[in-house]
Amino acid sequence: MKQYTHAHFILRCIEIARNGGQKVSPNPMVGSLLVENNEIIGEGFHAEYGKAHAEVNAFSSVKKENFHRIDNAILYVSLEPCNIFGKTPPCTSLVLDKKVKKVVISTQDVSPEVNGNGVKILHNGGIAVIEGVLEASGKSLVKQRSIFVTKKRPYTILKLAISEDGFYASNEKVNTWLSSPVTSRLTHKWRAEADAILVGYNTALIDNPLLDTRYFPGKNPLKYVMDKHNSLPDNLHLFNEPDVTKRFTLKSKHINDVQIGLGKNQSLDLNEISSYFYNQNIGSLLVEGGGKLIQSYLDSNLWDELRLIRTKKRLKEGKEILFKNLYKSVSYILGDDVIEIYLREETR
Repeated sequence: MKQYTHAHFILRCIEIARNGGQKVSPNPMVGSLLVENNEIIGEGFHAEYGKAHAEVNAFSSVKKENFHRIDNAILYVSLEPCNIFGKTPPCTSLVLDKKVKKVVISTQDVSPEVNGNGVKILHNGGIAVIEGVLEASGKSLVKQRSIFVTKKRPYTILKLAISEDGFYASNEKVNTWLSSPVTSRLTHKWRAEADAILVGYNTALIDNPLLDTRYFPGKNPLKYVMDKHNSLPDNLHLFNEPDVTKRFTLKSKHINDVQIGLGKNQSLDLNEISSYFYNQNIGSLLVEGGGKLIQSYLDSNLWDELRLIRTKKRLKEGKEILFKNLYKSVSYILGDDVIEIYLREETR
């Protein structure tokens, strides 16, 4: 029988963890395997927020005829097993009860309540623990959760399309469509992967977007709009479903309005908005414009990714964004556009 490395099985953990997708947010995506004599006898992933964790599902998947093999099995987990009572019991208690002798982990859980304590409990229970297998990949898998629990705000993604000559909009108050149809489909995929989406006042008023996922299978995100003076007309597409879209405003007049104070430059306070999202258990946020809102996020450092769509269209003159200190992570061509993903220094 072929002998596999720990990395081989951790890679499988990461692969199945992604099946959880946004259904687990703001919890992390986690995958787990039980391996005995180089054979996988059980595997599971965290499938939905508030339901069983990956380790529980891995043990539950073991067939009855293989129960006797659990004692000699190695438990592989993409993330340190939790040691806290939340919506489910702690996974460390389950691992100890099952009398597994070795646990292999990709990366630690940086949640303040865990953060190495899960590993300590396993060590104290006589279980051998190996950490840091494909650690960079493990950290990348749970980066949204890590930001959520350490910064107490959602993992924030900024999305902006710009013309070949560097403008995100014309100087006129008209809808400036820059990206190609295939890129629009990608944008709808990004929406389906986010818990919530936020747009600025001018984007809502001028573009009148639906902000749905009609071009990609997936759930529609919660929708939020910056409406400082609560003056956006109620007949905008955003408000077709009044229970879905909320306005951030200084003074509320609708049932779903969220009152926010003033921050820098007399704009609505982004720190307060970030805290609101955190308290609503929103783990990931897609900020889809406009340029003024994107610039405010860039200046405030309350962002984690910038997804820039460079198009072939030219505007000759218009509105620009000031970019500085960006780290390019990925770049690829999609149709007529170039997609560039930038990370903030702390997110690298």
